[in-house]
Amino acid sequence: MGHTHKIAISMDGELLQSIDSAAKRRNVSRSRFIRDAIEKALKKERNQEITDILNGVFAQPAALAEQRRIAEEMITASPLSGENEEW
Repeated sequence: MGHTHKIAISMDGELLQSIDSAAKRRNVSRSRFIRDAIEKALKKERNQEITDILNGVFAQPAALAEQRRIAEEMITASPLSGENEEW
């Protein structure tokens, strides 16, 4: 994680009480709880950005057609294609 820095943030008392209660239930410090929550939110945001980029790529007609063609080739090339063998 690297060197840590102390910061000051402002929040209302009700939010602070909720944070303290949640941190206590998880047996972690307030600082650790807030850090974990921020890291989780940033990771979720980054994952959404990646998903949006991929959705944009695969929404393009050429990419969609290529994916469909590859999938059909894989199905056709499968040694089990056309067989109804039960396991």
